[in-house]
Amino acid sequence: MFLDRIRIGSRIFAGFFVLVVLLVGLSALSSTYLLGFGAHADRIAKSTGLVGLANDYALRLERLSNQVLLFAQTVDPLDREGITIMRQAAEQSGATLVTQLRQNGDSDRADALESLSADYIATLEPLVLRAENLSAASETMLLGANQLGKSASQLEDFIAKRDPVIAEKYADKLGAANLAAIVNSLQFPILRTAESLDAARTQTSALTDLQEEIKASFDGLTRNEKKLFSYAIRDNDLLKQGANQLEASIAGFRQSMDDFKSAVREVQTITQNIRTDAMTNQTALVEAAHNQSENSALTNIVVAAIGVLIAVALALGIAISILRPLRRVNGDMTRLSENDTDITLADIKRRDEFGAMSRTVAIFRENALKIEKMAE
Repeated sequence: MFLDRIRIGSRIFAGFFVLVVLLVGLSALSSTYLLGFGAHADRIAKSTGLVGLANDYALRLERLSNQVLLFAQTVDPLDREGITIMRQAAEQSGATLVTQLRQNGDSDRADALESLSADYIATLEPLVLRAENLSAASETMLLGANQLGKSASQLEDFIAKRDPVIAEKYADKLGAANLAAIVNSLQFPILRTAESLDAARTQTSALTDLQEEIKASFDGLTRNEKKLFSYAIRDNDLLKQGANQLEASIAGFRQSMDDFKSAVREVQTITQNIRTDAMTNQTALVEAAHNQSENSALTNIVVAAIGVLIAVALALGIAISILRPLRRVNGDMTRLSENDTDITLADIKRRDEFGAMSRTVAIFRENALKIEKMAE
C-alpha cells in the first residue's frame, strides 16, 4: 500500500496539515462573506445617508418657502433677514446632496437637481421685491387717503366760508365723493380684484370731475385759494397713482408667485424621487444582505460539517494505519517471547517504522530458530 511507504510522523504531520488547510479555508470563506456583508453595509449606509440628505434638503426648502410667504404677508425686515439665513442653509444642504449624488455615480440627477435648485433660488429675489413693491404701493395709497382727508376738509371749510350758496350745493356731494374715493381706493389693496380696481378708479375720477366743477364755479380765486383745490386734486391723484402702482405690483407679484410655486413643485418632485429611490434601494439592499447572510450561514454550516467529516475520516484513517500494523507487530513479538516461532511477519516488507520493527522481530525469530536447532 502507499501508506506503507510513509513514516508515522509524516502521516501525523500530513493529517495536521490537512486540518490546518481546512481551518484556513473555512476562515477564508467566512472572511469573504464578511467582506460581502461589509460591502452591503457600505451601500446601505450610502442609501441611508442619501435619504437623510434628501429629507434635510426638503425640510430646509419647506422652511425657506414658508419664510418667503410670511415675508410676502408682513414685509417685516426681520422676516427678510430670516429669508437670507434660511436661503444660505438651503443652498448648502442642496450642494451637499448634489455632491453625494455625484459620488454615488448619479450625475444626471445631480445636474438636474442643481439646475432646478438654481431656478428655485432665482425666483426668490423677484418675489421678495414684488412683495416690497406691493407694500410700497399700499403705503402710497394710505398716504394719499390721509392727505386727501386733510385737504378735503380744508377745501370744504374754504367753500363754506367763501360762498355759502356753492357750499350748500356741493357740500354733501363733495363729502360723499371724498369718502367714496378714499373707501374704494383702500378696498383695492385688500380685495385685489378687477372690480375693486374699477370702483377705485371710478370714484377717484368722479371726485376729480367734481373738484374741477366746483373750482370752475368760483370767480376770482386768489393764488392761495387755488392751491386748496390743487392740493385736493394732487392728493386724489396720489390715490390714482397708488392704484396704478398697486395694479402693476399685483400683476408682477402673481407672476413671481406662479414662478415660485412652479419651481418649488419641481424641486420637491425631484427631491421626493431621490428620497423614494434611495429608500427603495435601501430596502432592496437590506433584503439582499439578509438573504446572503442566510445563504452564507447555511454554506458555512455545510462546509464546517464537511470539514468535520473529513477531519474525522482522516483521524480514523491515520489511527487505523498506525494501530493495525502496531497490533500485528506487537502480536508477533508477544508470540515470539513465548517461544512461538510460527509467526507470519506480514509487515516485514513495509518501508515505515513498522517494517523496521517487523524486520527486527524477524532477526529475533531467526536467532530463536538457531537456538532451537542447536538445542536439538
